[in-house]
Amino acid sequence: MTGEKLRPLVIGKSRKPRCFGQMSTDSLPVRYEANSKAWMLTPLMEDWLKELDRTMRAKNRKILLLLDNAPVHPKVTLENVKLQFFPANTTSALQPMDVGIIQTVKLKYRQRQLQHVLLEMEKQPTKLGPEILRDITILQAIYWINAAWQEVRADTIQKCFAKCGFTEASVSDVCVVNDSECDTVFDIEDDYPLAVLKLSSELFGCEFKELLDIDNQFSTCDNNLQDWDRPATEILRDLSDCRADECESDNEQEDVPAESSVSSTDVAQYLEKIRQYALCKNQPAMLDKVMDLEDLFTRLKVEMTDKQTKISDFFKK
Repeated sequence: MTGEKLRPLVIGKSRKPRCFGQMSTDSLPVRYEANSKAWMLTPLMEDWLKELDRTMRAKNRKILLLLDNAPVHPKVTLENVKLQFFPANTTSALQPMDVGIIQTVKLKYRQRQLQHVLLEMEKQPTKLGPEILRDITILQAIYWINAAWQEVRADTIQKCFAKCGFTEASVSDVCVVNDSECDTVFDIEDDYPLAVLKLSSELFGCEFKELLDIDNQFSTCDNNLQDWDRPATEILRDLSDCRADECESDNEQEDVPAESSVSSTDVAQYLEKIRQYALCKNQPAMLDKVMDLEDLFTRLKVEMTDKQTKISDFFKK
């Protein structure tokens, strides 16, 4: 309600996609989980809730968490997190996430996605937009999701809570806030690049802001949970099939990546080119980032050299 944000949870299909390379999932800017359908599952949701409870307990805080009645949302009792479930069929009116927060994240994500497509089309003129979309990796999507979420302003979240009636103001103050004042709660810019707006129509067949609804029918959890009154043999067979599907998905996507052909010299040259570009184009924000990268790269290079020297000295002994 104050606009404070938690780390996003992203669910994929493979526990270690190829695009992650040698990176550990723990080093990602999001919490990453995986199952064969990329769904939220009850055990995963329960584990996330318990992790949140531990975090709040460590901070000596108590919070109220609002949830809808999705089948995967467990009714568990926690110490520092109290769960409050919305009445049936009221989520669209009472859930702050549904009145502007999710919409804001979606459009900020789509803007990054389309800007990426434009850049790739400029680099590879013979490559079509749909091809570029298919080549987008889950690693890119994760960083776009995180960047979009970080850009959501605290006052946007506060306004969405207020629109649903959650406010520290008195009841009389809340009553004077009408719908028209809250209809524009998401912090989305109106000056999108024309190229992005045009590409949205070409690739998706709709206006840019209509991309909000393009995935509304996409399933994010199992809305038909197991009927545990069925014979045990049927339940075990279904669960076995699910595990087989998950293993197949993992095997298809978890190949160990080949060693990178990019050398340390290549990296240094790339960073130098980016630095020169930032200087020539008067881009101080880009310059700050590339200088930080050069500093990080230098430290890593020294550490690697030091490690190799120690290994060499060890074998000489």
